[in-house]
Amino acid sequence: MTQTRAVSAHSDHVRMWMIERMVVVSFLLLIPAALVLENKFIDMILAGAIVIHTHWGLEAIALDYARPIVVGALVPKLVFLMLNILSVTTLAGLFVLIYNGPGLTKTIKNGWAIGKDK
Repeated sequence: MTQTRAVSAHSDHVRMWMIERMVVVSFLLLIPAALVLENKFIDMILAGAIVIHTHWGLEAIALDYARPIVVGALVPKLVFLMLNILSVTTLAGLFVLIYNGPGLTKTIKNGWAIGKDK
């Protein structure tokens, strides 16, 4: 018997997993920096990281549960189309909040302040 590897160590899955880990680790710096600095540029980077992180998580769920062998060929295509639309509109909405509103982190701080005596 010979042992073979189904996936090489340098495949796209490994690279994608490393990118996902880098995005997650970036939250350790981005979130405190955004809360302290309240800068539009950092808010934009944080919004992008949040949306891409959420997109990848929902994409993994869709891959697990909307398999063509289970639900047919059309449903997975619709699920991924809706996921892409949801991700783009979420990012656009966050950018509108950042540019035309108080900003992402200021909105979060305002939410935390609800019910506190001033």
